[in-house]
Amino acid sequence: MKEKLRKIFLYGIVDILVRNRVNPNFITIFAFLLNFIPFYFYINKQFILGGLSLLLVSLLDAIDGEVARKSNMTSNFGALLDSTLDRFSEALIFLAFIIAFNNNFTIQLLLILCAFGSFFISYIRARGEGLSILIKVGPMERPERIGFIFIMSFFVDFIIYFLIAFTVLIYLTIILRIYHGYRKLTLKL
Repeated sequence: MKEKLRKIFLYGIVDILVRNRVNPNFITIFAFLLNFIPFYFYINKQFILGGLSLLLVSLLDAIDGEVARKSNMTSNFGALLDSTLDRFSEALIFLAFIIAFNNNFTIQLLLILCAFGSFFISYIRARGEGLSILIKVGPMERPERIGFIFIMSFFVDFIIYFLIAFTVLIYLTIILRIYHGYRKLTLKL
C-alpha cells in the first residue's frame, strides 16, 4: 500500500521530467544539494522545518530511479552516484543533529552509533549484491530511517528515547542482514 501511494504521487512528476528529458543524474545531484536545506534547519535547531524539508527532499530523491527507468537512461554509473550521494545525504543529517546537540555527549554518541549503523545497513546490502545475493531484510531500510528521523524531528524533547529505539532497530537490522547473508551464501555453496 505504501509503495502504491508513493508511485501514484510521484508518477505525475516523473512523467513531466521524462517528457522534458531531464537527466536522472542531474536529479540525483540536485536532490543531494537540497539536503543542505534540512541540514541548515537542523543545525539551527528548527527541527520541525528540518523534518518537513527532509521529507520533501527524500521524495525528490526517490524520483531519479523512476525517471531513469522510464526514460531508458539507467546506468551503472547512475546507480553508483545515487548510492554514494544517499550516504552523503544521511551523513549530513546525522552531522546536523550532532552539531545541534553539541552540549549533550550522550545524544551525540547515540547519533554517531546511528550514523555508523545506517552506513553498515547500506554496505551489507551493497556487498550482498556484489556477491550476487539480495539482502533487504530488517526494519530499517533507508525510507524507514528517513521516516524515523522525520517523526523524531517533531518530538525532539524525547530525542534520547527515539535514538535508543533507532539504535536498537538499526543494529537489529544489521544482525538480521548478516544472518540472512550467511544463510544465502551457505545454501549457495
